[in-house]
Amino acid sequence: MERDYVLKTPERDFSEFNLLFCGYAECDPLHHFGPAVRANYIIHIVLAGQGYYRVGDKMYQLKAGQGFLIEPNVLTHYQADGEDPWHYVWIGFNGHAAKNHLHQIGLGGKKVTFETSQADALKTLVFNMLKCDNPTIAKEYYLQSQLYLYFAKLAETTALLDHAQQTKDNHYVEKAVQFIQTHYEHPIKVTDIAQYVSLNRSYLSSMFQKNTGKTIQQCLTEFRMIRAEELLTLTHLSITQIAESCGYRDPLIFSKAFKKINGCTPSQYRNQAPKRITD
Repeated sequence: MERDYVLKTPERDFSEFNLLFCGYAECDPLHHFGPAVRANYIIHIVLAGQGYYRVGDKMYQLKAGQGFLIEPNVLTHYQADGEDPWHYVWIGFNGHAAKNHLHQIGLGGKKVTFETSQADALKTLVFNMLKCDNPTIAKEYYLQSQLYLYFAKLAETTALLDHAQQTKDNHYVEKAVQFIQTHYEHPIKVTDIAQYVSLNRSYLSSMFQKNTGKTIQQCLTEFRMIRAEELLTLTHLSITQIAESCGYRDPLIFSKAFKKINGCTPSQYRNQAPKRITD
């Protein structure tokens, strides 16, 4: 669940660059959206807490002062942290110039996460938008002006998370996360990850927790659970097959781990959302 405040704008013709909706939410632990495909661009700014954002086979852990871009027709999934769930604001927009505006500030394509020192200012802009319920034509133009101001603030301080330019520590952490993302279906251990990045197990564990706020094992388990949720939602695979696909050779251990994270068994999770399962 999430406690949210949302404004949807009228369907006025601002075909070049058009604000569609905006909102603010305080998420409960593990609240998630997706996997889903959106029809428009959406930018989230994390104001507090942390969570995960997944695009394809890439998973990003994000915290306050960071944000993420959802692009149209791209399958994405995002989830609040189980212990420190995030609060965020978001805006949705479209228009034939939207892609170019994003490109101008360095977002789009492979660049879908960023850092900004203007999170408070961006929050204020969204809250200004939220006050414009039942907008007049004048207010509709005001809302469009807030969209441009929003991009102006992003352009001032946005620092993209280009991992090639990260510190040495972050480089090792990124390699560890990549290993988890590409080998989670195998019964890997922390020692396997440490061997892959060529670091001492204890040193890597300390570095990983310092940079992410999570242990390596927590990250591995949470990534496996995200994948398990997708398989439970989008396929008819058996629980045993899903367990094996997520790196668990014992379906009972998998079910216990899943219930610890989600508060319900895999079967209960699937039964709660049967309409989302497709052939």
